[in-house]
Amino acid sequence: MLGEMEIRHGTRGHRPGSLPPEVHPLIDRQREVADLKRLIGGTRLVTLTGPGGAGKTRLALRLGSELQRAYGDGVFLVDLAELADGTVDQLLRSAPGLSVLCTSRQPLGMVGEAVRTTVTPLGVPADTELTMAEAAGSPALTLFADRAAAVLPGFRLTAENVGVVASICRRVDGLPLAIELAVAQLRSRSLAELAIGLGDRLPGLRDTFDWSYGLCSPAERALWARLAVFAGFDQAGATAVCAGGDLPAEAILDTILGLVDKSIVVRDESGGPVRYHLLETVREYGLDRLDPAERTALRRRHRDWYLELAERFDAEWFGAQQPSWAARIRAEYANLRIALGWCLSTPGETAAGARLARALRYHWFGGGALVEGRYWLERALAADPAPTPERVPLLSAYNRILITQMDLAAGGPSTAESLELARRLGDPTLLAQAHRDFAIYLLRCGDDPPAAQAALEEALDRSAALGDTVREEVTMTRLSLAMALLYQGETTRADALCAQCREICVAAGERWCRSHALVASALVAQAHGEPGRATGYLRESLRLREALGDTVGLALAIDVLAGAAATDGDAVRAATLRGAGRRAWHDAGVPGGGSQRFQEQDRRTAQRARDEVGAEAYAAAFQDGWKLSLDEAAAYARSRPAWPSRNAPPRATSRTSWRSWTSPHGARSPPGSSASAAADPATGTGRARTQPTATSAAPSTWATARTGGRTSPAP
Repeated sequence: MLGEMEIRHGTRGHRPGSLPPEVHPLIDRQREVADLKRLIGGTRLVTLTGPGGAGKTRLALRLGSELQRAYGDGVFLVDLAELADGTVDQLLRSAPGLSVLCTSRQPLGMVGEAVRTTVTPLGVPADTELTMAEAAGSPALTLFADRAAAVLPGFRLTAENVGVVASICRRVDGLPLAIELAVAQLRSRSLAELAIGLGDRLPGLRDTFDWSYGLCSPAERALWARLAVFAGFDQAGATAVCAGGDLPAEAILDTILGLVDKSIVVRDESGGPVRYHLLETVREYGLDRLDPAERTALRRRHRDWYLELAERFDAEWFGAQQPSWAARIRAEYANLRIALGWCLSTPGETAAGARLARALRYHWFGGGALVEGRYWLERALAADPAPTPERVPLLSAYNRILITQMDLAAGGPSTAESLELARRLGDPTLLAQAHRDFAIYLLRCGDDPPAAQAALEEALDRSAALGDTVREEVTMTRLSLAMALLYQGETTRADALCAQCREICVAAGERWCRSHALVASALVAQAHGEPGRATGYLRESLRLREALGDTVGLALAIDVLAGAAATDGDAVRAATLRGAGRRAWHDAGVPGGGSQRFQEQDRRTAQRARDEVGAEAYAAAFQDGWKLSLDEAAAYARSRPAWPSRNAPPRATSRTSWRSWTSPHGARSPPGSSASAAADPATGTGRARTQPTATSAAPSTWATARTGGRTSPAP
């Protein structure tokens, strides 16, 4: 899709997008790329159709790569194969700036869809008797030679082999994927043997897969089919889910490598831990080789593996492994979504789905997936409304999202339901949890600091009675109490609580709670009239958050830094940061604003900066901030002005008076980011407003996504 459709883990901060690098050149698609560029300029939905293996995805990726500079919000690759029908339509309706380039075997059948059936197989010679000049003009032969050179270094088309190569390309109908599968056999076969193996038939892609499947060992055939339940995998996951029977665990790695050699499995070259995946058409073929009972058993084993992974993530989140856990969950996000969708749409599996949705709570809060987290938690709550003990923790995860989104209409009844159910069940641990959520709701959504303080102190007393004094929930409750005290002018006690929370987090090697404690500490420092100390806390908070993908936390820190800059007299920087903060909130899917006090502080920041530099210069600086990617905004927020802020030169244009600052790569970059909201430092995070469903395969297999330049709100 073209647009800011981060249904994976990615955030707007990774501009220009999330496209994988091209490993091989694209052969003979220049005309199609040019035609599609013109077509996309006039419509929001373009669908590339064509047979499986024709190269639709490669063409879409090349087009997306060439369009990255044209779309400020980036171009993203999104796998829609596991999402329900209607997802694309829902996204286009809810995101006016989104455009979609979709690849599918058939049109989506949507109003306004422009169907482009240009992705045909590569041209092949009509005759195997051809000159070298004719061979050089054949896209299919060119692709064969390029891929064969990677398998057999030094391979090239010659007068002696060109006829055999042409016959192979004709027999697979010029389908790029079929050519690549055939070339992979050159590791163990000669050209002549390859041609004989294909026979005299003119196969489609299914025939090519049948042929490739027949060349696999029994272990490779079994593993190919079993791996089809994954959306990408590592060795550990493949072993846990696929080993068994005639495929022992110790044989999994060698079998995977055998499938890599045959181009059935693709090794991901991302530079991180080694991962693999199947192309979608290869995956579909594998699924078709499984009988219904085996497929169900593998789905359950797949779910069990990812449920165990998610519950370990939840248990170990508050500790030194937080960044690596965040990265692991991002890498496995597509599989986690598949497991959630299967559980919540399969009779008898909804309880496991609820456990999985709840176990991912720190990804929803701290990993930039607030809106999707709400979607899955709502599905899990609706699937089993029984008033059981398991419902309270599930409601707690849901309540944290509602509180962060400032959803008073849903948050009040949901926190009340959780508290009433915990009281009815009489479980002290559940009561402590429900009291924490209710108290934080009063602080964030009730704007009654004394009542919130009393409720927060009761919640902490209940936790202390259980011997629970360190975990994330308790630490965040202390931070909420610090905010309640700050709002009532008790800055000394608030400062002490913030310091205590920082110390607990440092001792545990924890980052996320610590970053929230730093923002709370900055607010206390601002109340003491110490903008320099506040800025130091906030810069450190930004550094800690970036490795976690904490979009709402980044937005909050940027917002508070804008206030510190305004207090310090740097009006242009304050306006730029405020524009970046507004855009970050907008993209995180957090509507409206924070508590009344946060809104008042934001208005004071805007007014102070506007009064100092004038409305026109303020608006230009705000626009600079609005245009930044999240990574750029965070880098700008962490930077220091190159000259004393009170002596900053007058602003000539929106581009001439940016402060001197350096991006993470050392390049000078402009400022920009999100819209209207502000959250308490004691709550969670969010993400773009998309609501995927993972219950059935959509006709669309891949998409690339972009948004055009959005108009910022009035500064």
